[in-house]
Amino acid sequence: MKIPSLKLKKEDLDQKLEITMERKLKPNTFNLQSIHWYLSYFVSSLFETILIFTFVIEILFAIEFGILKALPFILISVLNVVLWTAHAKTTRSG
Repeated sequence: MKIPSLKLKKEDLDQKLEITMERKLKPNTFNLQSIHWYLSYFVSSLFETILIFTFVIEILFAIEFGILKALPFILISVLNVVLWTAHAKTTRSG
């Protein structure tokens, strides 16, 4: 399979590249939609805080009771953090 070569001219390089990005902002007016936005943002932040807090607690349990007893729970928490990070990246990026 042959890859075609890309030939550029000096005029092509002088053109401007325009990138348009849409950003989700908080609502300006106070209505049912803004209540939903604030509530979902609060719950999202609260869930992230709880995830990190449980991970820290499980590390403390590993120190107290041994790594082998706490390892399954730590792995589940790590997987949960990875899944939540992937979800938050797609929902907050636009």
